[in-house]
Amino acid sequence: MAGKLRPCLLNQVLEELNIMDRQAHPAFGKAKRDCIRELVNQELNQTVNKEQIIYCKDCKNCELHVDYITGKTFNFGYCYHWDYEQGSSPNSVDADDFCSYGELKE
Repeated sequence: MAGKLRPCLLNQVLEELNIMDRQAHPAFGKAKRDCIRELVNQELNQTVNKEQIIYCKDCKNCELHVDYITGKTFNFGYCYHWDYEQGSSPNSVDADDFCSYGELKE
């Protein structure tokens, strides 16, 4: 896996495993759940121990959508890194996405 999965997704997997622990007849046996839990925890530790993750919502290349009538900011927008660096149109991103090109807003 090597740090490619989002921490929020990994935490959701852990939550699902916790729910299965409380079920009378879970989809996976206890040994399999423990193995999955260990792999997810290893992945989370690798992700945390790497460089600081800059999420799109905190990146200077991201512009989140705003409702100009209400002023509400949505959890999705465009990444303009690709527009300026690669000559293509901007990517649609979620606020909690991240990539290796993230630069913190000043």
